[in-house]
Amino acid sequence: MSFHGETYWMPKYFDQVSTAVDEVWSHLGKEIRLATPLGLGKPNFFLNELYARAKANPNLNLKFYTALSLAPPESGSNELAKRFLNPFAERMWGKDYPVLDYSRDAEKNRLPKNVSVHEFYFRAGSALGSNGMQGDYQSINYTHVAEAVYNDDIQLIVQMVARNADSSVKKLSLGCNPDVTLDLIDLYKASGKKVLRVAVIHPD
Repeated sequence: MSFHGETYWMPKYFDQVSTAVDEVWSHLGKEIRLATPLGLGKPNFFLNELYARAKANPNLNLKFYTALSLAPPESGSNELAKRFLNPFAERMWGKDYPVLDYSRDAEKNRLPKNVSVHEFYFRAGSALGSNGMQGDYQSINYTHVAEAVYNDDIQLIVQMVARNADSSVKKLSLGCNPDVTLDLIDLYKASGKKVLRVAVIHPD
């Protein structure tokens, strides 16, 4: 985890999500505006912990800037749907996929007032019953996402990464949809503004 700006900070490493989240809130104060990639590039456990802190404390403010917050399909109480969807969801998502709590609450109009979610792309039908998601939707062409997020003055970039299979090579690979992250970092470099970057290493 490192700041970028006029001064380079040495990265800090954590083996507990809760400790890393403590560090983020300590550095950024009571208001966080974060960007996290579209789709599978999100570190769900980390985002869930950040959200849980804001949900439990109305004095904290948290804004998500992202797109396509993925979730396994829900079959509801329909037996036919259960027989089809449950095996499919388990095969595609696994038994322990961490559902994004902010996304689930946003879809059900249960976000606390101190949390908002700004997405430029939804899963099909996910926002039909959510006034908040529709109201905070951002209509952005993909080529303009980095600039739009930069103009929203985010302070935090959060992304899932992978470690090189060769343990002697200390390199990390950005996960899904890394192009916006790199463009966004370039904008911060050019302006001299600081942004905290958190990389969560995937265990596989």
